[in-house]
Order: sequence, then structure tokens, then C-alpha cells
Amino acid sequence: MKISTSVIGATGILFVVAAAEQSGAAETLVPHRAVYDLELDAASDRASIGSMYGRMVYEFSGSQCDGYTVGFRFVTQLDTGRSTRLTDQQTTTYEDLEKGVFRFLTRSFVNQQLDREVRGTARMEEDSITVSLKQPQPEDLTLAPAEFPTAQMISLIQKAKQGGTVFSVLAV
Repeated sequence: MKISTSVIGATGILFVVAAAEQSGAAETLVPHRAVYDLELDAASDRASIGSMYGRMVYEFSGSQCDGYTVGFRFVTQLDTGRSTRLTDQQTTTYEDLEKGVFRFLTRSFVNQQLDREVRGTARMEEDSITVSLKQPQPEDLTLAPAEFPTAQMISLIQKAKQGGTVFSVLAV
């Protein structure tokens, strides 16, 4: 199976960074939006897929002071010749680096009907991460310490600016 992609309407490049002029200053992450159109180029006869196309949108905004928000949406339509299936995954996250808080909401739709929802909050503790799920059912979890996604991106950029070529870190 081969999928071709094209980028349309991108108002920025993923993970674009404006370097701070002062040494030791925090990185400034630039708000941006990227849109990708996807289309199945070819599939083997065994795959039973007539056609598939979709769109992926990634949107990053916020600041060190206000926190960072990521919106991600991935919609695909799959046609087997016998049936058509439309899937739509929508994820929104908010990360407050100062308070060590990460909120998340993911909704998955199949043929425009809600199939699954996952919602919760994760908090950095001294030696762990606590996760409080609200959906699909209330549950509290304790995880090993790790970096949330935006914090990890900042760490990666800092290592690269220092000349690092290998980067390893635990991420949530």
C-alpha cells in the first residue's frame, strides 16, 4: 500500500522555533498550522481497498506564560467497493509548563457517530505523573516521571542547538 501526501495551506513549519538572542533564555515556540492532504496511490488486490483519502491538520499555539495548545485532526474515508467508512479523530491538548499540567481530549468518530472519547488531566508530581481520567470511565493512574510533549520538544531543540545528535528522554 502506498500513500501520497501533499502539504497545502501550511502557515508554518512543524516545530518552528525562533531562537532567543540572550544566552540561557527560553525558546520561543512559534504558533503554526500545517495541513496535509492524503490519498492512497495504490493498494494490492489482497488489501480490498478501492480508494482512500483524507486530511490531517496540526495546529500549535500558545506561549510560556499562557500555556501551549495543540489541536490535531485526522479524517479519512476508506472505500472497499462494498462499503465506505469515514473516520474522524480529533485531539486537543493543553500544557502548562510552569504548573506541570497536561489536559487532553480525544474524540473518535466513525461514520459521523461518536465511537470513543478519552478525556483527562495529567500532573507532574515530585517523582511521578498522576493521571485523572474522566472518560471513558473515571480512573486515577500513576506513571513514571517523564516530560510532556511541548516540554520534550523544547528539550530536543536545546540539545540540537548544543550540537547533540542523539536525544533520549521519556515522554508521556
